[in-house]
Amino acid sequence: TRQDDAGRAARSVGDAGLVAAEKAQALAQEHRVTERISESFQKVKAMDAQYAVSEKATSAAATSWQALRDFDKKHRLSSKAGKGLVQATASAVSASSAAVGWLRRPSASSSSG
Repeated sequence: TRQDDAGRAARSVGDAGLVAAEKAQALAQEHRVTERISESFQKVKAMDAQYAVSEKATSAAATSWQALRDFDKKHRLSSKAGKGLVQATASAVSASSAAVGWLRRPSASSSSG
């Protein structure tokens, strides 16, 4: 380990980190954070089992995705958006190339010297 100011600073930061971690662990134990999170998770699981929330959400998501795919197929949005993206990218590349070419061009003041 370095014995200069940088080494001392690094050790000081490391020591402070260890103290902070120990305090955080003590607070978590004192306030039963792990147990409370576990209890909350069990309650959520019980509600999900009772009301089938995740099943309904999954079903709604699948139905929405299918409706979106059908709409896209009917109106060809992704195809049109893809063409627009290609055109926008080509325009951006063209503009960038022009800007780079302009920047590389010798200026009037440097060519007259």
